Amino acid sequence: AADAFVYVERGVYRRGETVHAALLLRDGNANGLADVPVTLVVERPDGVEYSRTVLNDQGAGGRTLDIPLIASAAG
Repeated sequence: AADAFVYVERGVYRRGETVHAALLLRDGNANGLADVPVTLVVERPDGVEYSRTVLNDQGAGGRTLDIPLIASAAG
C-alpha cells in the first residue's frame, strides 16, 4: 500500500496567483516511492476538473506542481 501526502503552502489563494503544490508518495514503511507516476487531478470549487497532470518523482518520492489560477476564476 502507498500513502500520498498532498499539501499547498497556504490555505487561501486569490485569482491570478499561483498555487505551489507538493506531494510525497510513501510506502508502508515510510520509504519514498520513486518509480511510480502519480496523476494529480485539480478540481474547481464546483467539482469540475480544472487540470490533470502526471507527476514523476523529483527525488525521494517527492513531486511538485505549480498551478496558476486564471484572473477570471470564480471567487
